[in-house]
Amino acid sequence: MGETYKQFKRLLSDFVYSSFFEIFVIFCIITSVTFLLVDSSMELNKTVQAVIRPIELGLNLFFIFEYLARIFLAPNRWIFVKKNLIDLIALLPILRFFRLVRILRLIRIIKIIRSSQWGTALTNRSSSLGAELQGKAVEASVISFVLATIILTGSVGILIFEKGQNEQFQGFLDGFWWSIVTLTTVGYGDKFPITTGGRILAVVIMLLGLSFFALITGFVSSFIMQRYKREEFTGMDLIGVKNHIIICGWNSNASTVIEELLSLYKNELKHFVVIAEEQPDYFFSERIHFVKGDFTRREILGRAQIEYASSVIVLADTTSERGPQDVDARTILASLAIERINSDIYTCVEILSPENVDHITNAGVDEFIISAKYTGNLLAHSVKNPGITKVYNELLRSTEGNQIYKIPVSTNMANRSFKECAIEFLEKQIGILIGLERNKNHLINPQDEIVRDTDTLLLIANHETADY
Repeated sequence: MGETYKQFKRLLSDFVYSSFFEIFVIFCIITSVTFLLVDSSMELNKTVQAVIRPIELGLNLFFIFEYLARIFLAPNRWIFVKKNLIDLIALLPILRFFRLVRILRLIRIIKIIRSSQWGTALTNRSSSLGAELQGKAVEASVISFVLATIILTGSVGILIFEKGQNEQFQGFLDGFWWSIVTLTTVGYGDKFPITTGGRILAVVIMLLGLSFFALITGFVSSFIMQRYKREEFTGMDLIGVKNHIIICGWNSNASTVIEELLSLYKNELKHFVVIAEEQPDYFFSERIHFVKGDFTRREILGRAQIEYASSVIVLADTTSERGPQDVDARTILASLAIERINSDIYTCVEILSPENVDHITNAGVDEFIISAKYTGNLLAHSVKNPGITKVYNELLRSTEGNQIYKIPVSTNMANRSFKECAIEFLEKQIGILIGLERNKNHLINPQDEIVRDTDTLLLIANHETADY
């Protein structure tokens, strides 16, 4: 029963957070808002209403299913409800006011695009703009989208409350004109609401107008200031963040590390913190934070909330003029400081020189990578086996093809030979079993080895699978 539940939850997660489903959600949101716009601004005959009403009912049922699926998959359902309150209210179309909330679903399109793989790809494609300009381009897009949503909400909302009771509002253009005039607080007085609902909406639009133009003023001022001085993140916004991943140092591989982590944790509310002496040319967001300072110092690590972090990656920081030995020395010093502050944290570090392996091992790190050694090995193997690097690239990238996963041994796999288990995995089309992890040692393709219930299976598959 437990295995079936896990498999169902995994399949549901893969479906709900797939690119196809997200595009379909966007289509349904736009269709729902379009129907609301048509219904509120036009007089529809019974034939058209007979066509639109069942479609609207189907859309509402779909949004109910989609909301329940997301809350079922959420790690913390209460936090999910608080963060998606508009979606919940929009599911209540019984009262006339709640019909207006449907328009606010348009804001969710921004969330879908920003969290999706194709949204990440668009961000990467614009990376050549530079950190500040790239960030401001995103902000400008969000502000423009929110402005359009407010105007549309005012245009449709005033028709919902006033049409049929106020001859000043006959169609969408009347509502559109009133919405712009009210939002800018110009107040010509040629059109004004007479119903209670219309007047409440007018007050809301006025307040939004005052706040919105203050936001635009701050946006422009911030952009001008950043032309002369780059913004420095102090880490104060990290108070309360827990189980996050810290990345110490910066080099040419750092952006790849971050993008891969974002892909691996796309369905989790995981935060990432970068510590470096100078802010890199990278777009930091609400999940990716920056702390400026020397990552070997205790107070800087403290600002990154190292005590509450789950993992830390120490990169070979090659941004300065330091030599390989000095870079490795800082990596070892940082590892010692991290282990002293939080001995339970999982630490993975990158070193440049193989002769420093003993030092980094004595520092108590969990894993280390010698970047130059792996590069050399790949180059040699690519000569002997042309095209083998493409296999490595697929296994190490979570955005395409197959990856290597670690799964615990289930009761039906324990005390059986590795060969038997591997054959069963192939027959069930689960994946390719390549080895075992036992007592922190890895046994690759141990044909006659008996699988123990304390082992961990190493599996090549195209998605993370449930326990077997």
